[in-house]
Amino acid sequence: MSKPTPSHPLMSPSALENLPGELHVNILTFLRAYDLSALNQTCRTFASKTLVHKVINEAAENVYPPELTKGFELEGCENSFESLRNMEWLVVARVLSRPEPSRGGFYVSKSWCKSALKWLEVQQEEQKQRTAASTKKNEKRMSKKKLRVRSRRLSDVSPPWPNVNSDLMCCHQKLQHCPSTRNARGRRRLLDKQAWKVLKKLYPDSVSMDTESGECLQCRIEEETVKLEQKQRDEREKEERRKPLASSVVRGIYTRTRGVPTQSMIIDGPLVPGLYHVLPRAWLHSWRRYLKNGDGDPPRAPDASDLLCYEHRLPLIPPHLEAYLYGETSHLWASKDDHVDSTPVSVNAAASRSPACLPVGMSPVDTATWNALRAAGISQQELEAQRSLSMAVLQPRTPTRRAVSNIELLDMENSVVVEILTDEEFTSLENAWPDIQPTFDLRFAVGGDGICWSTQPCRACDPSSRNYDLSVRHCSRTRKAASLKKPPAVGLEY
Repeated sequence: MSKPTPSHPLMSPSALENLPGELHVNILTFLRAYDLSALNQTCRTFASKTLVHKVINEAAENVYPPELTKGFELEGCENSFESLRNMEWLVVARVLSRPEPSRGGFYVSKSWCKSALKWLEVQQEEQKQRTAASTKKNEKRMSKKKLRVRSRRLSDVSPPWPNVNSDLMCCHQKLQHCPSTRNARGRRRLLDKQAWKVLKKLYPDSVSMDTESGECLQCRIEEETVKLEQKQRDEREKEERRKPLASSVVRGIYTRTRGVPTQSMIIDGPLVPGLYHVLPRAWLHSWRRYLKNGDGDPPRAPDASDLLCYEHRLPLIPPHLEAYLYGETSHLWASKDDHVDSTPVSVNAAASRSPACLPVGMSPVDTATWNALRAAGISQQELEAQRSLSMAVLQPRTPTRRAVSNIELLDMENSVVVEILTDEEFTSLENAWPDIQPTFDLRFAVGGDGICWSTQPCRACDPSSRNYDLSVRHCSRTRKAASLKKPPAVGLEY
């Protein structure tokens, strides 16, 4: 401040002292307690206890609404504005505790409200401790554990930032757009006009955001533009991914659910003569998932190298594939427990099976046992019930039971589960990777002489995950392809 001159009489201390007291009060009520405390310490004119009390009373009666200062008691703080600061804390706490208006109002950050209430709670607790220390009031000493908990709770508390809506503002200094109503409710709360005016006076750096103005229009336009560009980019990526499905042959592989080309199957199950390829089901699953949803990375070129054993680098034929090719099962994805004939079992056929599968004394051909039961007084109706029970033991498992356990058993009994593709299907699938050659391709031919593999399978290593010996049996059914034989000792090259 420059040296006072006669032309500036208000700049001199004597001129400040000669101003009317009402003018001092009107001027000082525009300031907060923090600014008044600094002014109180720098100029003796504003250190008067009478002036301090007049300013606090004026603020309590006329500056803030009476309902926000009701019940506040002016404490005797010698020549300071500490009571005004306490009143401001009370006003802020009551403003933030008021219910939200039903219609219209001003937005306030919920994060700021939470920080402000926590800060006010800490300040109130510290003030109680100072009051107790000044009055030498004997209080129960806090334990070390409670002191640590209290210090930890107070360590992360900071005063609320000057702008109550700083985290709700966009780069255009307007209300930030929220993608959903739920997200908006979690970040904002509403204050009525009177409460906002009080909060604005205590925090003048705050930016007003009313409900009538709404969210930033420019941000919404930019966000919609970004969404549209992302949607177009996703559509282009989807079209690029689904280019292979333009071929009807590839679509057949994509929609297949049984793992076998149905167009190459005989009515009762076996494959027609021709050239076939084997691919792991895991590769086809990831390929189908990528084409459908774009999940994961783009799959590599069709590759059957997972079927090679580590020791000899020869293909291991999965047990479920070998059982299907040699007629032990009617479908490819069958577990070891499903290698049974699904035709109904007659009484005569049941009699030819081992008695070990029947309850003791319940063999259908044990005539002496039935005569002994009749002689013991058992009625013919009870004997028929026992016969039905014994026949139920011989019946094959229901398809429902097989469907529930088949997938789990299949994965347990085979190190790699595979699917079968025709030569045309495999060639069409390879066209999606024109510049990449597969690491390993496992093929087999079905013909009148049996099954011939392109690479001699390894018979020394275990192709299952249970380490059991697989005994390949010939198909006992009467089929058109019942003459398929075991693979020859030397692979057929083609």
